[in-house]
Amino acid sequence: MQILVCDDEINVVNNLTCVLEDIFKANKIKAAIYKKTNPYEVVSDKKAYDMAFLDIETGSINGIELAKVILENNPDCFVFFITNHTTYLDDAFDVKAFRYLNKPLDRARLESSIARAMQKAEEKNNKIVLTTKAKRQLEISTASIIYIENSNRHTRVVAKSGEFIAEETFMAVKAMLEAVSDAFVHTHQSFFVNIKYVSYYDNTTVCLSCEGKEYKVHMSRRKYAHFEDKMFQEANKQRW
Repeated sequence: MQILVCDDEINVVNNLTCVLEDIFKANKIKAAIYKKTNPYEVVSDKKAYDMAFLDIETGSINGIELAKVILENNPDCFVFFITNHTTYLDDAFDVKAFRYLNKPLDRARLESSIARAMQKAEEKNNKIVLTTKAKRQLEISTASIIYIENSNRHTRVVAKSGEFIAEETFMAVKAMLEAVSDAFVHTHQSFFVNIKYVSYYDNTTVCLSCEGKEYKVHMSRRKYAHFEDKMFQEANKQRW
């Protein structure tokens, strides 16, 4: 893994690097950590970092702008903002920062945040193999699946790349997803959705969005309480 630590105070960079090295070593994670005090070096090196730990105020380029550059090089980078400046919190959410951590760092929270990032990275690599109606085997990332729908003994799969009918039954595809991901939940007996794409829901409808496209699926009264619990659990994971 390629890790960036960028802060205009060298002692902060060194201290955080030591903590990160300790955490990665304890968890047997191979990581190369790049220490920077000059954000312009990050802009010019165009390196695709897997994780970036940034101070929001880093001189003439603030951490928000720096995060945008980093995410251009690798949209899947996990960005951690480490600062006391809570006035930038909304901007941090706008660039989809993974965590917003206050100084002085709480090591336990830092470690759990890294563990969660690693889990999410692993989920992105999880794939299942389905059979199309043309009898072609298709390998698809579970993270790219927005939802699946029961479709006359087969399964309609709606994904970021488009949609198709899989020959496998709805229950078979559901079991495949459950075996490798905890991101999916029933909204209705015929729908199994990826909660990371949920933009709105009430007791009758769930709205999902992905890259400017909107989708609506049914919510049944019997599934609502469990669905709401799942959303609450995911929100807590994102916070911590």
